[in-house]
Amino acid sequence: MNSELFTYWVSSDGTTLPLPCLYSVAEYNKTSGFISGRGLKMKLTDKANNLYNLLFTKNFDAERLFAELASGVYDKDDVNLAAFQYVDDCLDDLADYEDENRKLGEIIPGFESSHMLEALRILLKYGLDPNRIIDVSEIENYKEESNIMSELRFVENGYIAADSLSLLLENGGNPSIIINNASLVRDINYDLIFDLYNMPNRYRYDALVHYWMVLVGYGAKLENGESTVDPCGDFDISKLRNHRQYYYGAIESDRSEDHMEICFFNKETNFEVARY
Repeated sequence: MNSELFTYWVSSDGTTLPLPCLYSVAEYNKTSGFISGRGLKMKLTDKANNLYNLLFTKNFDAERLFAELASGVYDKDDVNLAAFQYVDDCLDDLADYEDENRKLGEIIPGFESSHMLEALRILLKYGLDPNRIIDVSEIENYKEESNIMSELRFVENGYIAADSLSLLLENGGNPSIIINNASLVRDINYDLIFDLYNMPNRYRYDALVHYWMVLVGYGAKLENGESTVDPCGDFDISKLRNHRQYYYGAIESDRSEDHMEICFFNKETNFEVARY
């Protein structure tokens, strides 16, 4: 990752847009939780910790994971806690990765997150619940919740976050899940606009946008049941779940001088299909 000052954002089609970014990447790494990850540390049982160690590794062995789970030693709590901690700890596994030729959406092999999709497929066969709410409270008398689908948003490695979210939603995940008394998509909507201005790492932001496309493509709704994205014409929003077929860019909103809108375009036609 270059330490130059990022004063632009690059959309999926390569368009360069100016942004009021005040941090260099090096400075941002020191000051922001986005790059360093949330660093949630669950208290795992010995069995859950054993599973976690099989997941959070650069030398993933799918056959060994299968064999461990097939032994019948692990219950659903072990599986869900290990999976959650694994995803959370993948938040910054690419923090020190540098490659000037890296492409948006490219999965970088050899990292803890590189095998996430394969690992989650296995875990789903042994009790992984995409809707499991995890208590991550760290302050007395203050309850904080999270969920594996929510934590995926921070995974930067290519489109692993978007593809893993799609896998979980296809296996019973609720796109409108309520966490901390708010819908997941409301939280992601905020990140989408805030990070447009404040995320100097364009790979991480690009991964977040594609994650968002999958979430709304599977029908994510706000707490009141309202949709969060405006289709253009008769475009079917569910098509956004095929996120690689679309790119995006930001424009100044005609609704407010200090508000930006994100537009989504079909890669084949270049027609705008939706806007947030």
